[in-house]
Order: sequence, then structure tokens, then C-alpha cells
Amino acid sequence: MDKNDIRIYLSARKSEARIKVLQIFTIGIMSVFITLQAFGIEIPIFSYAVSGLVIASLAASIGGWASPSKSELLDIIEREINNNPSALRYISGKE
Repeated sequence: MDKNDIRIYLSARKSEARIKVLQIFTIGIMSVFITLQAFGIEIPIFSYAVSGLVIASLAASIGGWASPSKSELLDIIEREINNNPSALRYISGKE
């Protein structure tokens, strides 16, 4: 693996972690919002903020939020297998 491959891999890992944090934050804010609504407390700006946060979270989950494409990651795996035949034996032994 060269430096560019490692950079792409680390970018994918960081992006995955950011999306998980955003999703957890969204669930927490939604829980607060639902609790406030259950007690009859309405804060208009809060409902807009929650709506925006839910949309941003969904867009990040579906779109990948600036993460490398699957084809880039598959290219890295393919190059690594071609450069290191023992990796192919290792992967086939895992199945």
C-alpha cells in the first residue's frame, strides 16, 4: 500500500466515525424534542433545528459525507491482493 491508499482508507474510517457521532447526536436531540412535545412544551426554532438535523443525518448516511467511493476502496483491495498473493489465500481461508 502506498501513502495515497492509506490516506483514502483513513479518510473512510474518519468519515464513518463522524456519521456515527452525528446519528447518535440526532437521536439524542430527537429524544429531547419528543419529550418536550409530550409535556406540551413547544419551541418553534427547536422543531426547525431538529428537522434540519434529521435531514443532514440522513444525507450523511446515504451520501457518504465526503468519504471515498466504494470503487476506490475496492481498487485498493484489488491492488493489495495482486501485489501480495498470500493475502488472497488468507482471505479465502476466512470464508
